[in-house]
Amino acid sequence: MDEAEKRRRARIQAAYRRLGTSTPACSICGEDNPFCLEKHEPGGRKHSDLHVIICRNCHRKLEDARRDHLPSIWTPPDPVESLSRALQGEADLFERLAKKRRKDARMLHELSRKDAIEPDGDEK
Repeated sequence: MDEAEKRRRARIQAAYRRLGTSTPACSICGEDNPFCLEKHEPGGRKHSDLHVIICRNCHRKLEDARRDHLPSIWTPPDPVESLSRALQGEADLFERLAKKRRKDARMLHELSRKDAIEPDGDEK
């Protein structure tokens, strides 16, 4: 193994440590390149310990959605406001996941329909 390959493997191992797994994938789109993946805290680090692995593209979309959350009340937020923020972030994540799962389900349904038709055009 040459030096360039050793450096690449070291970078991959560092990414696995950062993500906390050796089989990372985006929870939304399935991207599995560890260099494209990040940990996301749906409720924000200040408000929740929950985190998920998502790709940079999905992360940016979720972070943009955060801009539409309810405005801050307290600085720093009290426990009830922190819970509200955590729930808003989790809802954003669940909405994205639900949209993706519905799309995947439709695609699989269409594949199943195509498999139900024999190559000569007759139904099975």
